Amino acid sequence: MITPFSHRLGLEFDDGYVKAVIVQVLRKRHRFICTAEFELRPDKNAESNHLGKILTQVKSMLPADCGLIPVSLVLPAEYIVESTVSIPVDSEIERDEWEMWELVKHLPDEDEGYFYESVYIGPYEDGKFQARKIRAVKKRLIDSLMRQSISAGFVIDSIWTPQSILHYVFRKYASSKKTPMAECIYLGGRSAYVIRTTGLQDQELTSARLPAGESTDSFIETLATYLSWSSETHHNPGSRILLDASTNGQLADAIVKKLGFVRSENRPISRVLRGTIENPERMILPLAALGAI
Repeated sequence: MITPFSHRLGLEFDDGYVKAVIVQVLRKRHRFICTAEFELRPDKNAESNHLGKILTQVKSMLPADCGLIPVSLVLPAEYIVESTVSIPVDSEIERDEWEMWELVKHLPDEDEGYFYESVYIGPYEDGKFQARKIRAVKKRLIDSLMRQSISAGFVIDSIWTPQSILHYVFRKYASSKKTPMAECIYLGGRSAYVIRTTGLQDQELTSARLPAGESTDSFIETLATYLSWSSETHHNPGSRILLDASTNGQLADAIVKKLGFVRSENRPISRVLRGTIENPERMILPLAALGAI
């Protein structure tokens, strides 16, 4: 690994909590430095300097001579605008032009502009269209985050949506288990993502949020409803995987017991980092964004 940077930072926003992982970049591996969590809610309108304040706190944990530090940032779910679009298979119009037309047509504040990613979901029955999931972020927001990071002595070099990074994590887990088809739940601080993996194709079923005070049983019923929209996978042994990044052990136990899930192992985590972080699943997204998974 050749890099001009001595350290790297992975950040994840998760409903009012910011998870940070700092690693030192060596010639052939990462060396874990520390992790931290901050109870500082980012502003989805990017009108204040929340990211700058977070990075200032992180900088106090770094060596004074480490220079400019790149950041791999996992955005919070509320920053992402999702839509499912139909793209003609046989058309003279380029796919990216069609997707941009969909963004302008359906998303609010289109005059501000968007960055977006497009994920293939599957074909429609008639074969003339394909379904794609578009996840968009306002350019104004990204520009503000970039400015805040530079002013704090950092530079954002990669930006992830929770959905895209989770697909990557679960795909690696499924391949290590040689599981061709799987249903996966990522349980975060207040959000859960339900993802279906079939071979190399990933399809997010939906995300669910756990409001404060909601009963475990009610949340389990919500997840069960989402899972009922897919078929075939839950009868295969080991095909339901739970990645628990929460502090709610009771809820995780209920998902395992009532929905037939098994907890994922730490195997996809780099052996260099495994064992050095307490409960490494809590930091799975910033670790993955750093390339340490």
